Amino acid sequence: VTLQPRDRIRFAVNAGGAKYLLIASRDSAGVFSVYYPFGGQQSQAVGDLRELPGAVELDATLGSERLVAAFSDEPLTAGQLEAALQADAKSPTVAGARLVTMEVVKVAP
Repeated sequence: VTLQPRDRIRFAVNAGGAKYLLIASRDSAGVFSVYYPFGGQQSQAVGDLRELPGAVELDATLGSERLVAAFSDEPLTAGQLEAALQADAKSPTVAGARLVTMEVVKVAP
């Protein structure tokens, strides 16, 4: 997926029975950001949500950005997901979680 800085993105999810969700990214500069719950430090109960509230505005950093949605039955910390991305950005793993990854590329307008 190709995006531009300042684009706004929204997330639709199918939790597949998981109780908790944490969505984060690691950009080409190595900056880790939590998108859901925005700025949070721990996953949040997903309940019946299909479309997450609000939208995230992307920053100005150009290049690839790895998005990861972590679905789990127990809460996960942002630190666990960040460590997984640092260990293996293309195929991160966290015990007890199902991770769905997507790479986006931000290019200059």
